[in-house]
Amino acid sequence: MDQSRLLLDTSAFRALPGTRLAKLGQSAKLYVSPFCFWELLTHLGDAGEFGRIRGNLMKHHYVEVLDNPVSSIHAMLGMPVPSGTEPSIIYAALAALRDSSSIDEFYTKQIQDDSGNARQIADCVQRAREVLDREEVRFTEFVSNVMSAIHTGSHSLVTPADRVRAADSVSLGWGGSPPLSAFDERQLLDRLYFYSAYVVQRAIAYSAPNARAIDGNDYEDARLCLHLEARSGFTVVTEDKRLRSSVVNAIGDIEFLHGLGSPVSLAVLDVSEL
Repeated sequence: MDQSRLLLDTSAFRALPGTRLAKLGQSAKLYVSPFCFWELLTHLGDAGEFGRIRGNLMKHHYVEVLDNPVSSIHAMLGMPVPSGTEPSIIYAALAALRDSSSIDEFYTKQIQDDSGNARQIADCVQRAREVLDREEVRFTEFVSNVMSAIHTGSHSLVTPADRVRAADSVSLGWGGSPPLSAFDERQLLDRLYFYSAYVVQRAIAYSAPNARAIDGNDYEDARLCLHLEARSGFTVVTEDKRLRSSVVNAIGDIEFLHGLGSPVSLAVLDVSEL
């Protein structure tokens, strides 16, 4: 298994100490999603947590922050590209945090985006919290809607082909995307497959008898899946059993459909397997 491109989710990034990341970086490229940074940053001001969270955030020194995947998806669809989420903003915030000895000092600092606009860090953190809270609620409602489709029988999810078709249906509803040519539609389905398959996998799990309530934290895992494509060559590293199971099942479904000609060059590992 090729482990030269490791994509760490937030659980793995938290779990691995800097010394371990430095050693891994000698033989592999280490990546994190920008959502990992923003998720951790929103907890920096939690009571008594500044030192611990700051330490975790400083580990970004050992990894490369990927571009916001929503930007490339929206560019593909001719939709507005979100601003203020580029990695340069993250690196500027990390530099400010490195030079701050308290949360109050950090919040008073300003950083610049790629357009030269000054941004108050306190405002960036507040906006990140608001976006995260709002999107977790929206994602929970979205999964609930997919569950309703399962319960009403409008989607059968027994076979791999059923589940891939359901994922494709989720993908085609992305953000009210405009009408697409057959070629562009195929590109979109391939680009969003692992995200949409994750949504379908979680809806199946939550539809089981005695399943627990939908966890809003699934939103962050779904966002990580936006970085995944069948030929991305990433090995996802996680401590999250639900994420691992969902990605493994999604890989299994398309490998079953493609047989020996499977185009998948994507894997997932638990942190303990590194």
